[in-house]
This record gives sequence, C-alpha cells and structure tokens, in this order.
Amino acid sequence: NIRSTSLNLNELVQYTTIVEFEDSVQRLANMSANDRNKLIDKIIADLVEKERIQREQENLDMVNSLLFDQRRGSSSNVSAPSGGKWYFYNPSQLSFGKNEFTKKWGNRKNEDNWRRRNKNVIEQFLDENESVDSSVVAIKANTNPKSREFYLQDIPLTDSALNASHEKIVEALYKIGHIYKELFTDYPKSIYAYEDLNKRYPKNIYLLPSYYDLYLLNKLVNNIPEAEKYKNLIINNYPESNHAKLLQNPDFVKEVEAKEVADNQLYIDTYDKFMDGNCNAVLSNINKFFRENDEKHKLAAKFEFFKTLCVGKNSDSTQFKTALVDFMQKYKKDDLSTVAQNILEYFGTTDIQALIAELKARPEAKKKNNEPGSENNDIFDNQEENEFEFDANSEHYYVIYVKSADVDIKRLSFEIRNFNIFNFSMRTFNVVNFPVNTNYELISVRSFKNQRQASNYSKMITGSRDVFDMLQNVKHEAFIISLSNYEKLLKSKNINGYLNFFEEKY
Repeated sequence: NIRSTSLNLNELVQYTTIVEFEDSVQRLANMSANDRNKLIDKIIADLVEKERIQREQENLDMVNSLLFDQRRGSSSNVSAPSGGKWYFYNPSQLSFGKNEFTKKWGNRKNEDNWRRRNKNVIEQFLDENESVDSSVVAIKANTNPKSREFYLQDIPLTDSALNASHEKIVEALYKIGHIYKELFTDYPKSIYAYEDLNKRYPKNIYLLPSYYDLYLLNKLVNNIPEAEKYKNLIINNYPESNHAKLLQNPDFVKEVEAKEVADNQLYIDTYDKFMDGNCNAVLSNINKFFRENDEKHKLAAKFEFFKTLCVGKNSDSTQFKTALVDFMQKYKKDDLSTVAQNILEYFGTTDIQALIAELKARPEAKKKNNEPGSENNDIFDNQEENEFEFDANSEHYYVIYVKSADVDIKRLSFEIRNFNIFNFSMRTFNVVNFPVNTNYELISVRSFKNQRQASNYSKMITGSRDVFDMLQNVKHEAFIISLSNYEKLLKSKNINGYLNFFEEKY
C-alpha cells in the first residue's frame, strides 16, 4: 500500500509541478522587462548570499572540528581497544564514533565531496590540488544560475511559447483531476481540479470528458443539483456524443457492444467469402456495412480494401492499379494504405505520384478477357527473366504455392498453424495467406532468421500428414525463399524461374 501510494503521489507531483512552474513563468512573462530583470537580479543576489553563508558555515565547521579533535586528544575518556582488536570491531566505540560524526556533520551520503552541502557550486571551492571533470564544468557553464539568461530561457515571451505553456497547464490540470478521482478517490479535490481547468480555460479540449467526470463525481458526493447541471450541459451542448447518449439511454453501452459484435461478425463473414472467391457476397456485405456505418468506423478501411481486392480478382491490372490508388488516397493514414502500395510495387510501380498522373491522363481501360477460373489468370505463368540472389544468412520464408480451387485453403492454413503450435511451442510464426487470383494462393510461414532455420522447418513440415495429405492430387509447390527474393518473385511473376533457382541453390 505504501509503495502504491508513493507511485501515485509521484505521478500527481509531476503534474502539480508543471502547473506551478508554468504559472510562475507566465507571471514573469506578463511583467515589464525592467521589473522582470529586477526580480531575477534579486534571485541571483539571494543565491550569492546563501552561498556566502554556506561558506562561512563550512569554515566554522572546520574550526569546530579542529577544536573537537584537540579536546578529544587531551580529555577523551574513550580508551583504545584492548587485546589488539581493530577499532571498528568494537561495537561501543563504533557507535560512539558514529554519533559524534552525526553531531558534527549531520547525515551525509557516502559520496565524493561529502563535506560540501551545495554540489552545484563545487568548482568554486576546489582546493588547488583538487580537480573536477571538465565535462561537468562545461555543463555548469551553460546553465549558470547566476546569469539572467538562465532564468529567461524558460519564460514564454512569444505567442507560440505562451500557447505551449497554456497547453501544458490544460493537460496537467486534467490529469490531476483524473488522478485524484481514480488513484486516490479524493472526489472533492478531483472536482476542484476539473472546475479550475474549465474556469481557467472555458474552451479546453477536455471540456466534454471533464463535464462527464464532474457529473459522476457530484453524484458520488451526493451533490445532485450539480450532477444534474453537468448532465444537462452534456445533453444540450454535445447531443450527438456517446456521453449524451449514455446519459439518456442506460442501455446505450449494451447496444454499442452488440453492434460492435455484429460488425465484427460481418467482417469475419466477409473475409471467409473473399477467401472462397465469392466476390458477389463480399460486395453485398460491404454495401450492408456502409448502409449502417460511416467511413470513420474503425473497420471501414478493411471493408473497402476487400472491395479493392475484388477489383483485382475480376478486372485487368490497370483497373486494379486505379482501385489501389483510389484506396490509398481515401485512407492515407491507415496501415492498409501501405499494403496497397506494396501491391503496386509488386507490379513494378515505385513512383506512386507518377502512376496517379498517368491513370488520370489515360482513358478508361478496356476489360480484358480474363474470366475467373481461367488458367491464364495465374500471374506466375509469366516467364520474364529475373535475377535471384542467394543469401543464406538473410531472413527467409517457407511458402506453399497452391491451386486454391482444389483445396480448402482455410483448413490447410489451420493445419499449418496447428503444426507450428505443437512443434514450436517457444516460437511464434505468422501464417499469411495471399490470394493471387481466383485460382492460386500463396501461404507463407514467416519468418526464419536464415536459410538453415527455414530448411530445417521445411524438412519437418514435409513429414506432417495433416498438412500434406490435403495436398495430394492438388497442383502445388513448396519451397523456401529469402525475403528479398520473395519480393522479386512477386514483381517478376516468374515462378518457374525461381523454382529452377531453388533447385540449383537450395
């Protein structure tokens, strides 16, 4: 309990210190330059006087020490230890010495220059035969507490610096209210902190959550009129917020959770439909999702990406590139935008902006005769020359390239994951499915540190009947490949070229 309280207090002090510091430097910023300099000069003068008093005290302590040693030498009644025993082996003399040291010096840490009370000014009082680290001196010179610049550097004298200072106070006051509420359950102090925040900054970014916390806190302290005041403020000023909906509908949270479950289930169903190659069902699910949700929904980009991939399944490469570019522009900040860019790079496109300009200038591409199910859909049948490089020490993948129409891809991936779980309990492998087109699928197990690890894995999984019994009479290839060669393979579409390279090198 003590440790927990200490940690909570440390966190609280962190934010209260921010408020106190920023308030003080803002007060200095509001003063005239002349008054500000006078105040700083007084602080410096006080510091110099304090150091003078400390030096006098140290000199006095030194004199007292000499007098003490003389008296001890002539009149001390503490006898030397008998029997040749060392001084520090005698508990009574050790205790006496410790008490005398404390009387003289007080409690001092076991450290260099322990006689110095103020380590910040140590370089000014070094004896001629003492030295100090030059790096320490350099640091002190840049932060001299006896210069005006030392104090002026933290004062927000520009508009941008003043705004930054206000933002720090807003953040700190909100955190203080939260800490008092959640960590200390000190509701009155939490209320005071939130009210202070809103009084000082009526348009702060935490206005809505602070109103809601004030509603809850006033209910906890049984101040119903205040609780109702904040409830009405939320409902009237933020009618579309979840906070307002929760205050008006006690079942709101349950309804939101049920909606989230339904959306997630729809996403899983859409994924399954896509893996089955049923793009009509995929598009139907996507339309259903966007009828019920807007484009800010956390799953919106994922549903939109399925739509883009279906374009790739059923259209030519130009239309697919156009769809990928549209997706990237619509969801620039989503991780899937990077995936879309990677797919474009597999097509050999590295200059995305140039591609955008090209697509805008090009008339609408004609659809090729590329019906789903055609063997010509295999993008790896292209025998374009491509150079692969052997690097045994680079990251490797294990890959199964399989005709997806002849096998249950989901079950196959499931069996590979099971194999990994039962045989590599101390490792975590990712099993990634990449639907090449309506006919073929790449299933990669990633990643292995080098060629040797990938080869050992390949030998082990080849003996798995659960995996390879499913691949009997199914067109497939299994191989290992370095990460760089994997990227080249997807760009060149030269499966036969890589298999020849694989046979030769591996």
